[in-house]
Amino acid sequence: MRHLPMIIVTLVSLGVGASAQKTSSILPVPSVKHAGTYHVATRTWTRGERPLARGEYDVIYDNSCAGKWYTALEQQTFHDDGRIPSHTSPQVDQEPFGSGNWMNTSLVGTGYGYDVSAYQFAYCTGVAAPMTAMTLFYECYSACSDASGLTPTMALQLPGLPGSPTPGINIGCWVVDIDLLGSTFSFHMKGDCDGSWGGSPALDNFGYAYMQVTPDPAAISGPILTGDPDGIIDDAGPGGTGCCVGCNTIFWAGSNVPGTATDGSGLNNQNFFEMDDYLGGSTFVYNGCYWCCYSATAPYMSIHMEILGDGDCCPPPPPQKYCFGHTSQGNTCPCSNDNDQSDQESGCANGTYAAGASLDGTGSARLSNDTVVLHGTRGQPNNSSMFFQALNSLDGLGVYLGDGIRCAGGFLKRLKVAQNDAIGDADTAGTVISVRSAQLGDTLSPGDIRRYQWWYRDTSNPPCGPGVNDSNSSNGLEIHWLP
Repeated sequence: MRHLPMIIVTLVSLGVGASAQKTSSILPVPSVKHAGTYHVATRTWTRGERPLARGEYDVIYDNSCAGKWYTALEQQTFHDDGRIPSHTSPQVDQEPFGSGNWMNTSLVGTGYGYDVSAYQFAYCTGVAAPMTAMTLFYECYSACSDASGLTPTMALQLPGLPGSPTPGINIGCWVVDIDLLGSTFSFHMKGDCDGSWGGSPALDNFGYAYMQVTPDPAAISGPILTGDPDGIIDDAGPGGTGCCVGCNTIFWAGSNVPGTATDGSGLNNQNFFEMDDYLGGSTFVYNGCYWCCYSATAPYMSIHMEILGDGDCCPPPPPQKYCFGHTSQGNTCPCSNDNDQSDQESGCANGTYAAGASLDGTGSARLSNDTVVLHGTRGQPNNSSMFFQALNSLDGLGVYLGDGIRCAGGFLKRLKVAQNDAIGDADTAGTVISVRSAQLGDTLSPGDIRRYQWWYRDTSNPPCGPGVNDSNSSNGLEIHWLP
């Protein structure tokens, strides 16, 4: 390790408070060693590089490319941000390298949430071993916002980390894998912050932070900076094109770089980060939003972080009922035939049931194994009915369908005609919804949302009078489709 007396670049603060009048420096990383894997459950180490093989887990976030600099500021938390896509993220590929159009990249392979089993961080330190550091994760975090008052999704203090060979003079730089399996620190994070795409980093990003707990009087310790999405700093990445965004994660289709296994820049990672002053215990105070130059002689300002886990950990959310036949629920039925509210999650009252007909769904909405069955209950007994699918919700728009309300419209597909049984129930058993949809010209893709409804004939004592409409409809049902 070589001595580092010279400051290479000084960070710039965007709107720093009075408590933040400190100088932070960016220093070169001389060389990096892999410390091995720390197993949190057993508090033991496995030495050697990558004992947590990538094949054992899905890589769901990778910001680990081209780490040549680190930040130095004594006892600060460095908060960075990125995005782990949800099932509703735009499934568009990355633009060509060097274009700068890389912020919204995410592809098939997403879920509603992810069980995090392991992660990797990197740092340089000027203190002796054993050194203690802390890592924190936030399910929702807007870039450079004040995290001092936020409750982290997971915070873990890590004792026994390797340090500097000559404390206070030279630095030691390390990459560390953290294994959470079997511990109480394994945690869950929703994709896009809340489980669905909101359209901007401010709505969809998560946060992560690093802090060296062990005091460093020389103030030469801090996290390693990585990422160079446009290849401004060096020729890292395939063909000298920079650190590709999303590379090596389960979301990366590799259309620009077939078969690539290179490290990358994290999705939605911004070229600045927040720092908080540490006041002791669990108390922090906002120190400001920092950025730097991002030029051929200055780094891209993001913190090394790789997150691994189960990238398809969660079952599809249950179908969501909507569009209920009652004025208190935002819908007025055609002839004041609101349901009797004994079951508000149903359609308008019909000639047999004052509670109205109800549509529910069971099974798994996975395109790879579609077991969804739609169930209609409390229709008119021994009469015909039909299940249909559409793109849009019409909740609250007052569009009538027979003596009921039409809850779905746009690209409408008639999935199945059925015969209600003696109590007025019917279902779609025997029809694979996604297959039938494709046969009708609407091929479903992962992340698609469709709305469903059940229409049925209501010829016996119809509430709006015989010979007027003689039919009715259920509530609407919204289904999210996964890979």
